[in-house]
Amino acid sequence: MPSLAPMLEKVMPSVVSINVEGSTTVNTPRMPRNFQQFFGDDSPFCQDGSPFQNSPFCQGGGNGGNGGQQQKFMALGSGVIIDAALITPA
Repeated sequence: MPSLAPMLEKVMPSVVSINVEGSTTVNTPRMPRNFQQFFGDDSPFCQDGSPFQNSPFCQGGGNGGNGGQQQKFMALGSGVIIDAALITPA
């Protein structure tokens, strides 16, 4: 594969950085029934001080599937502007 370095040296001012941050709603998967005995509201795994206390398994009755939860995301990339189009290595 030929190197893009010689071309990029000539067009270096058109190299851009792309930084995206946001949040989206994601669905929590439903917990299998045989795990509910371990992660239900009365389970020691879901009591105060447990590392699992704020996990999706210990929220909403311990059955997961409680609808959407907000999850943050971040992405970072770069690209080159050529003829008014942004070219990225997808």
